[in-house]
Amino acid sequence: MSPFRTRSTRTAAALTLVLAGALGACSQGSTTASSTAATGPHIAFLAEQTSLRYPSSDVPNFQISLEDSCPGCTVDTFLAATQDEQNSQAAQALSAGATVLVVAPKDSAGAATIAQQARAAGAKVISYDSLIKGAPIDGFVTFDSGKVGAIGAQTVLDSSPAPGSVVVELDGDEANSNAAWVASGASSVLKGKIETGYQAWVPDWSADNAEVAMRQALATLGGRKIAGVVGANDGIAKGAAKALREAGYTGALPPISGQDAEVSALQRILTGDQAVTAYKPMPKLAAAAAQMALALARSQPVTTTTTTDNGAGAVPTTLLDPTAVTKQNIATTVIADKFTTVEALCAGAASQACVDAGLRS
Repeated sequence: MSPFRTRSTRTAAALTLVLAGALGACSQGSTTASSTAATGPHIAFLAEQTSLRYPSSDVPNFQISLEDSCPGCTVDTFLAATQDEQNSQAAQALSAGATVLVVAPKDSAGAATIAQQARAAGAKVISYDSLIKGAPIDGFVTFDSGKVGAIGAQTVLDSSPAPGSVVVELDGDEANSNAAWVASGASSVLKGKIETGYQAWVPDWSADNAEVAMRQALATLGGRKIAGVVGANDGIAKGAAKALREAGYTGALPPISGQDAEVSALQRILTGDQAVTAYKPMPKLAAAAAQMALALARSQPVTTTTTTDNGAGAVPTTLLDPTAVTKQNIATTVIADKFTTVEALCAGAASQACVDAGLRS
């Protein structure tokens, strides 16, 4: 995926173009939407390329939220594959006049450069989803990643694991602050109740790297029974499931957890190759970030729920709760919230699973 840059035009049609351009950027490079004369604050949203969730959900929902509250705002949006690239994009946004940067960092420590750049320019920084560490920032908007890990761990315990069985814990990218947070949440549930037989950090939170890690887990455990796999996201869950199937597992797999409620993960939940995903309603996260960014841009009071220590001070934080999505509540969570549709979920090989689950006749 190549980085993209869009600028809000403050019209409904333009927001459609933003989404189309963002998705197109995955294969076609940079895109820019046209802009009308700005009369309000200039805000930049910088995201990393963990998955398609940023161009398909976070970006358009952030812009829609600002459009509703501030029709005259200018919003520049960037995606980056590396932290160095994101740091350069932040410099570009500041040079263009952005007074607030909303940043989903690729590397929590490496993104401190952005906070330092912004402070030198007199701009504010909000950390989005993952925490920027080691430099003063002005706000943090995220879901409680400890509860993400707890959801996965509790799902394994609730499956009545066999005596002597062990958990495999596949955590996210060690450079990302959320990875350790998810891991701590899982440990808080598992500790003293079941042995973690294998643990690994998964670079880039990717399915391919998770598959390699799961193969290594199987080799290391040498035939010990696996009670479940606590996966830090849906890509990791995908890789773990693939490795187990290729290792000869048939029928129901040990419970595997993930997060993000990706359509492919929901389909695996329907077919039994994943037990649960931690669903984080991205429109709520984007709206909270837009509200905080606008308040900071206008030098207005910011309403938050707690504070977070990022190593450079207490950061005002808005913390949202994830929801456990299983086969039993897909209809009342992601479908009811219009996070996805029955048509998208039940396409192709998942069609019969949807019928079996009562999602369609």
